[in-house]
Formats: sequence, C-alpha cells, structure tokens
Amino acid sequence: MRYLTPPDLEGALNFHAVILGSGIGGLFCALNLPRDMKVAVVSTAVPKDTNSGLAQGGIAICQGPDDLESHVEDTLRAGCGHNDPEAVRTMVMESPQVAEDLIRLGVNFDRRPDGSLKLTREGGHSRNRILHAKDSTGAEIVRALFAEAQRRDNIHFIMETFAVDVITDLDGNAAGVSLLGPGPSAILAPHVVVATGGIGRLYESTTNMRYSSGDGIAMAMRAGADLMDMEFVQFHPTALHSPSSSRSFLISEAVRGEGGILRNPKGEPFMEGEHPLKDLAPRDVVARAVVRQMALHSSPCVYLDVTHLDGGFLKSRFPGIYARCLEEGIDITSQWIPVRPVAHYLMGGVLTDLWGRTSVPGLYACGEAARTGVHGANRLASNSLLEALVFAKRIARRIPEEPADRGPVRVPREDRSPCGEDLQGVMDRIRRIMTRHAFVIRTRRGLQEALDQVEGILRHLEGLELRSTEAFEAFNMAQVARAVLSAALSRPGSLGSHWIEG
Repeated sequence: MRYLTPPDLEGALNFHAVILGSGIGGLFCALNLPRDMKVAVVSTAVPKDTNSGLAQGGIAICQGPDDLESHVEDTLRAGCGHNDPEAVRTMVMESPQVAEDLIRLGVNFDRRPDGSLKLTREGGHSRNRILHAKDSTGAEIVRALFAEAQRRDNIHFIMETFAVDVITDLDGNAAGVSLLGPGPSAILAPHVVVATGGIGRLYESTTNMRYSSGDGIAMAMRAGADLMDMEFVQFHPTALHSPSSSRSFLISEAVRGEGGILRNPKGEPFMEGEHPLKDLAPRDVVARAVVRQMALHSSPCVYLDVTHLDGGFLKSRFPGIYARCLEEGIDITSQWIPVRPVAHYLMGGVLTDLWGRTSVPGLYACGEAARTGVHGANRLASNSLLEALVFAKRIARRIPEEPADRGPVRVPREDRSPCGEDLQGVMDRIRRIMTRHAFVIRTRRGLQEALDQVEGILRHLEGLELRSTEAFEAFNMAQVARAVLSAALSRPGSLGSHWIEG
C-alpha cells in the first residue's frame, strides 16, 4: 500500500521545508534552517507533550579533548560494537557546540555556586559528563527551543494535525506530506524531515507519550525509505511500578548515577555479579537482570533503594521523581521505589547518512525515528537528546545545498471496503503480541508466532478504507511491528537489547 488514503492536494500549502514533529529534533532543525526559508512544523502534540519533554536525566556532552575518546568508547561499548564509529565520533565531537547553542538559546542547566555547570554520571559512562536541569532536562530544552521558534517569522506551527503520508513525485522524490486535521489537507515542500519519535505504543507498558506509534517510520517506509536495526528496542530497567497509571513514569538512570541501589524483593542487591559497573551497567544488561529477578521471585517488580542518600539532596536533585512517587504513597527518602522494565527507546529506524539523508531524495530523519548508527545495539544513557540535536542541526545545514526541484505528483485511486473495524481492539492486540513475544528476552518461536499474527492483521487492514487518525495509527503500528519482528527473526544471535533464549 503506497498511501493510507489518497492525498488531497486541492488547497495544499507550499513551504520550502516541512518538519514532522515538534520535539527537540524538530524544533532544533527548524531553528537552524536559514531564516529566508519558509518552514512548517507539523505535530499531533504541543512540544511540551512530546517524548523530548519527558527526558529526565540530561544530555551527554564531551568534556574537552581528553574526554573525546572516552565518550566515543563508552558509546561503542554500550552499543556492543554495532554502532557506526564515524557517526559516534561526529556526534561526540559536535556535542560541545550543541551545548553552547542551547545555553545561547536560553536553556537553564543546573550550575554550582561558582557558576560552573553541574555534571552527573549515568549507566555506561566512565566519567561525569551529563548536563541536566533538575530531573526535567528535556522539558527545559523544549521550553527554550519552542519559545525561540515562536519568535521566528519563518517558522509556522501546524498543531493538533496528524501527518498521514509522505508525498512523492513520479521520480520518487519527497514532495510534501498529506495531513488530517483542522488546517490544510497537504503541504507541498521539496524537503521533508521526519522527527516523529519512537514506537513505545507498540507495547502495553512504555515511558513514551501516547503519540509514539511509529507513524513517521511507517510513513517513510511507504515512501520507499530503507530501515535498519529495527530489532533493537531498548527497555528501560527502572520505570515506576504503578498498576493504576496508563503511562509508565520513568525513574531516571541519574538516580542510580547518584548512588541508587537495585534490590530484589528479599532486599538483596543483585547487580554486583551481573556487570563490573554494577547498578550503572548498560540498560540492556540491567533490564535482563531485573526480569530474571522478577521471574525468580514471582514478583511484578524489584526495588530501587536511595534511602541511604541525604533526603534534602534527593528532594532538590529529583523534585519531579520525589513528587510523583509521593502520589503513589512512596517517600523515596525512607522507602524503596518499586521498578520494572518497560519499552523506552528504539535504536533502529529510518536509515540515514551523516547528514540525516534517507534513501529517498528530499526525505530526512533525525532523533528516535532515525537510525544514524550512533546507538548500535543499545543506547548509552543521555545520548538520545544529543543525537537528536546534532543530526537535526546537520540536516538544517545540508538542506539549502540539496536540489529543490520536484516533478508532478500522481495520486492513485484504490477500491477498498468500508472500515467497520474495532480499531482500538486492533491496537490493543498488537500491544499484547509485542509485549508477550518481543520484550526483554525473546524466543525464535515466539517471534515467528508474533510475526504471523501481525501479518494477518496487516493483510486485513490493507483492504479497508482508512479515514481516521485511529485507523492510520493502527495500520502504522502493524506495519512497524512487522518490521521489528522481521528484523528480530533475521538476527539469530543475541546482541545488546535483542536477546534470544531458545
């Protein structure tokens, strides 16, 4: 299926570039494009409600020439050597300039009394190099970037609008995007940037916002873009265990960076024998250890203990976490925090080069939707914001140099049956399938069973007339789920976050 529904080009608006997504990647790309370019930013959510706004821990920044090789090596080690070394080095080398850009744009990172920037450490890092703003770093960066973008006359926000498909011309070049919302039905532009985030909604429990159904990845796929490393889904090991909550609240890795200790239900610390870095081991290692402890003790969770740390420090360093846990009746200064792994981040995505270009001319991707090669088989903590910012800026630098001519667009007509499907039921079924068979520890038999079921769902949906946001999301979820499962089956051995047992 090329288009979910035929694009309506009557009344389409014309822009030099259209960016899909208003998180950190989308905003930073828009801000770095030349001011004489007319830019549209399309988003289903307001910026503060994106996954970027949820990022707690911070942003990893190389601390000078003596830290360059260390930051590169930490990233490669966490990614199990599956990373693209050139992409990693590019990201690390350009990180200090990104930090300067953010400060210039008004981001308020935490500072010491002497005015110097505070640095912390998270899992997999060999030294302190992470800038932070309390435990709401992502929200602070989004606040500053959005405020600046709103001051720019050339940046136009089209909010509460669902991007349906990337439109291509007869030569296969990106030519715009079709939309569903209160505004225009389409935007025509020779440059389309996918910055739509990840796929957390493919699972029953996730730290992601409700919009993370892989829509941008599915759109790029239908337009002909190549994907890579879709089997590598990161499950954050320490989400707050709260059966009453619809979205899992993340207990930042920075909590362990400040001295938090993971304990099983018997109160025993269990990470010492799992990895030399113990509680600060890479996330894939910690997630598997937690799952095994949960199975061993028939428990829905393990516990994160910070009761040995100063209470005043905890309240000032982690005010959001402290307040959220109090809502659940947990005082982290005196009680252990119940935690468990949940879907968190996709290392794979739309394959790009070092300038964010995909295999479709005029189509770019950055942030979690992109596979730049930086993260390998497992993302290093606090590299996600950095990767999004570095490659968003590189896309903005590249776009003015790329061809802007586009040929005619042909809109195909297809006969499909009316959709009377329980679409919420379809999405819930996909989540159950993925959670059961494509979670922290997988089996080949389970993956094949899941793929057979998802392909059946997809075949059924392909014959239906899709008109609503819910219908588009259901199809996108099925299409991306198939990509994850197919990639997982194509890799018979365990690597990083893709762990096969049996």
